[in-house]
Amino acid sequence: MVRAQTEELRRIQKHADDERDKLQKEVEKERETVQKEREQEKNKFEKDRNRLLREREEEREEVEGIKERLRREKDEEVDRQRKELEVERVRVRSQLDKNIEQVEAERVNVQQKLEEEKKRLVEKAEEDRKRLKEQVRKAIEEVMRRHAAELHSVQEALSSERKTNQEVSVPHS
Repeated sequence: MVRAQTEELRRIQKHADDERDKLQKEVEKERETVQKEREQEKNKFEKDRNRLLREREEEREEVEGIKERLRREKDEEVDRQRKELEVERVRVRSQLDKNIEQVEAERVNVQQKLEEEKKRLVEKAEEDRKRLKEQVRKAIEEVMRRHAAELHSVQEALSSERKTNQEVSVPHS
């Protein structure tokens, strides 16, 4: 009986050992499965992380590209506006120079007309002066002729009066 109990105990022990081994194998298998799942999840997370990092890097590069394109466009627009401003400056300067030339030409023309008018007025004044001088000379000559004629007529009257006076005084003697 002891033997049968010992045998029974061995068999139970063996069965317990088998069950323990089986459970250990299952636990080990479960551990390996969990480990594999963790590895797979880790790999998946790593892939997702790498994908997200790549996407982020691509987005950053795209943003940088957009920034660079906008900066270039802005620079090109500034250059275009600078060139337009310079062209407008040149056009305005040219128009201003043309206006200055026109004003200068007009000033020279007006100056020339003034000089001509001044010369004409000086010549007219000289002609008027000569004409008036001639009129004064003729008037003086006329006055002198009248005075000479009056003087001559007064002298003749005096002479005739003298003769009359002499004739009148001579017969009395």
